[in-house]
Amino acid sequence: MGEVRPDALLRSTRKLFPPPGPEQVEAFRAAVEGAILGWCLGEKWAAAVALHVATDYGPDLILAAALANAGIADRSPVGPLPIKTRMWVRPGQVQVSYGYGGAITALELEAAP
Repeated sequence: MGEVRPDALLRSTRKLFPPPGPEQVEAFRAAVEGAILGWCLGEKWAAAVALHVATDYGPDLILAAALANAGIADRSPVGPLPIKTRMWVRPGQVQVSYGYGGAITALELEAAP
């Protein structure tokens, strides 16, 4: 049996599970934004400390719904989203961390026009 080369495995995986197109990425972004804004503007906002959106070894409910809405399959062995990526939404503050061990970074918020 031949040696398994990581680059060949990666190329094969990309052929089976191509990255999403620009329209799908925009649909995903809009769905996540809509879910977050809907949560912030709803009754849950007053009762909760923070909204936590995350992907561990799979997407949470908000991200899973946004992926489905955008037609992005979650069948890839590595998944369509980076593992251990998190976002915390609090009144006046949004923080994110990218990947395992990623530093928590506060995002600059823009005032609504």
